[in-house]
Amino acid sequence: MAQPYRTAYHFQPPRNWMNDPNGPMIYKGIYHLFYQYNPESAEMGNIAWGHSTSTDLLNWTIHPLALLPSDSYDINGCWSGSATMLQDGTTAMLYTGRDSQKVQLQNLAVPKDPSDPYLVEWIDHSIVESFGGGGKVCMTTRVYPTLAINDDAHIFVFNNGSQHVDISTLTAWSLKQANIN
Repeated sequence: MAQPYRTAYHFQPPRNWMNDPNGPMIYKGIYHLFYQYNPESAEMGNIAWGHSTSTDLLNWTIHPLALLPSDSYDINGCWSGSATMLQDGTTAMLYTGRDSQKVQLQNLAVPKDPSDPYLVEWIDHSIVESFGGGGKVCMTTRVYPTLAINDDAHIFVFNNGSQHVDISTLTAWSLKQANIN
């Protein structure tokens, strides 16, 4: 069937709703594009991360979903995020998930097999639980994740709640755990 309104050179999935790209990168010589995607409909909802790769940025291979709402910390969607290269040459993605109460939580995804240049399988889990303001405070490093991991970190805290939130100390954290006192 002819599809006269599909783009000729800009990426788009074969069907359904697509939103902003998240975590575009080159890994082991392969271009990766991750993007918000609804695998079930051409409307916004059921937000997962689609994943496609290319060697020339013109021809794309669609892979299985990289992130799919599947656990308590992202059951209402895998929303915006970014990718970073770690000091050991592997990659990680930080993204915002929404739980059953639609509270935003910061999550980490790592490749199941870092030696796979196509990064087909991902393991994701929550790294920062919401705190304060009835869960309406969002702490994120997603703007500059490489700096937050490797160099001079900048942590951003957004308070959308009606309660005062005081963070007296924030212990430097690694990708393994966050310590908030």
